[in-house]
Amino acid sequence: MGGGYYKSGQIQKYVIDLEFYSWSKKLLQNLFLLPGFEINGTVGTNVSGTYSQYEMGSSIPDIDLKDYKGFVGPFNLGTNVNLTHQFKFNRITIAPSYKFSFFLLPELNLSTFSFSHRHSLLIALGYTLK
Repeated sequence: MGGGYYKSGQIQKYVIDLEFYSWSKKLLQNLFLLPGFEINGTVGTNVSGTYSQYEMGSSIPDIDLKDYKGFVGPFNLGTNVNLTHQFKFNRITIAPSYKFSFFLLPELNLSTFSFSHRHSLLIALGYTLK
């Protein structure tokens, strides 16, 4: 006897993310490395696809992933590294950055334990009050 299963679909996940950086390392005059950690909470999802399973000699109906409760986790914890370059123009600062995040909990409730990671390109704008 044999059998198996698979999940196939698309997921859009909307989160609120809090990031914490305890220190920064100045690499060059305006280039900074910031290691930190983050926590995010899921505020919405859009899931489509199917969960299929089969066993020899039986027919098991497919499950629509929209009806699969708890497929997307409610929150996640992770570590990150942010590389930022600051450009200062009088009182205005523009800071493009690259961030790599590695999450410590599974984002999706799959039958196998899987970690996720994220690459982000960001830009920050600042204004100095005098």
